[in-house]
This record gives sequence, C-alpha cells and structure tokens, in this order.
Amino acid sequence: MKRSVTVSLGETAIEVGTLVFEASGNRRLGSFAYADAWLASPACFALSPDAPLVSGYQFLAIKGTQRSARSIVPSDWSRART
Repeated sequence: MKRSVTVSLGETAIEVGTLVFEASGNRRLGSFAYADAWLASPACFALSPDAPLVSGYQFLAIKGTQRSARSIVPSDWSRART
C-alpha cells in the first residue's frame, strides 16, 4: 500500500512538498520531497534538519512512519483540510 500527502503551509496553503508512506508486509517506509516551486522561492526553508533543501525524495531516518511524519511537519503547522 502506498499513500501520499501534499504538505502545505499558511493560510494560503503554499505547497511545500509531498510526504509518501509505503507499506509492504511488515516493512514501513517514508520519504519526503520538496516541491520545485518551494525550492525556487527565496522564502523557502528546511522543515527539519533531517530534511535539507534538496530536490528529489529523501528517506525518513526515524523508525515508524507516523513518528517520521511528525518530525518533518511540526504539529502546530498541520491542519486537517476537508
């Protein structure tokens, strides 16, 4: 099973990147990629020291997919959107 989530910031929901979760049997993987527009913006910043500002997918280093997602996107920035 593979799922992806678009990570956005602020009132205008500026797209920052994509967080991907993949499960195969007991194996759980997580990766994150910054959006090209975010990387090109003069206002961009890294969401975490574990996710430097580079293009392409980066594997999350923390065990457990849910914990990894929390380390990349601080909880006070995330909001459920309907």
